[in-house]
Amino acid sequence: MILPVIENRRSVREFSAREVPEEALLDLLRAAQFAPTGMNNRAVEFLVLRGREAKEKLFLLLEPKQPFVKEAPLVIVPASDRRKLQIPEPNRSIVAAADLAIASSFIMVQAVSLGLGAVWKHVMAEFTPRVAEAFGLAPEFLVINAIPVGYPARQPEPHKESEFSPARIHRERW
Repeated sequence: MILPVIENRRSVREFSAREVPEEALLDLLRAAQFAPTGMNNRAVEFLVLRGREAKEKLFLLLEPKQPFVKEAPLVIVPASDRRKLQIPEPNRSIVAAADLAIASSFIMVQAVSLGLGAVWKHVMAEFTPRVAEAFGLAPEFLVINAIPVGYPARQPEPHKESEFSPARIHRERW
C-alpha cells in the first residue's frame, strides 16, 4: 500500500552530510520516468547536481535564497522540451508544467520509500532562462522546480489523520 509512504512525505529542508548512493538516485529517476505524461510523450529529462560548485551556482540563481539548495547532497532539476506545443511529438511536451509536476511528485514519494527526504524548490518563470543558460539547457526547455534530496537531518512527523478534510470533497456538484 502506498498511502503510508505518502503520509510520511514531508518537505525536508535540512539534510545530513551522507551522500545519496547512485542506486538510490537511479531509483528516483526511474520513478520519475515511469510517471504519467501528456499523451505518453515521456518528455521529461533530468539535470543531476551533486558537486558543491554546481549546487552553489543554482543557489545563487534562484530567489528566495534558501540554503537547502546548496546544502543537500543531491539536487534534481526536471526539465521538459516545450517546442511545438500544438503538434505532439516524442520527447516534446504539450503540457510541460503538468508533466514536470507529476515527475517531481513521483521523485518525492520515491525518496520517502528509500529513507530519503526531499523538498520542492520553485523556480519562478523569470529565472528559468538564467538556469537554462547556466547549465546548458536549450532555451526551449521549461524548468519549474528543483528538488534537493538527501537523508533528513531529523525525521519529520508524518501527516496526521486530522489533516484529512472530508469537507474539501464535493460529490457530483460543488
